[in-house]
Amino acid sequence: FRMSSLQACVGISQLKKIDNLNKKRNNIAKIYERKLNKFKSVRLIKISQKDYSSYHLFNFLIISNIKYLRNKIDKLLIKEFNIFNKIRFSPISWYPEMEYLNKCKPFGCKNCKKLSNINNTWLFQQMSLPINPNMKNKEVNYIINSTVKILNKLNIS
Repeated sequence: FRMSSLQACVGISQLKKIDNLNKKRNNIAKIYERKLNKFKSVRLIKISQKDYSSYHLFNFLIISNIKYLRNKIDKLLIKEFNIFNKIRFSPISWYPEMEYLNKCKPFGCKNCKKLSNINNTWLFQQMSLPINPNMKNKEVNYIINSTVKILNKLNIS
């Protein structure tokens, strides 16, 4: 990929703001973590004090024996609060391009079948709430309070 001069200018100006942008993301993540920490079934991805995260994503896991509970949470967030969660990190073998190239259907391929306990893996537990350094406190609180309402509604402890 060759960057244009305009893209380079935008990139340079963004780099001057990076510390402030990352600080804002970290503050939002702390608000999310404070509220989600109250749920035993929510596993946060802990970052040690020595480590650093830009929180370009705010990922966490919903740990449950209920199959596809994460998907149900996702649908309710959209339906009731117009909040779109990002579901990320699907195995490459599930992409249509791989089916075309390898003649492999998801879960139908001999290599996919070798994956143990695929229906209850982190792939079906992972969620990612919206996070952006330009979010206002009102938006952050709306997102996390709405998420908490859905978790309570579904009796997630």
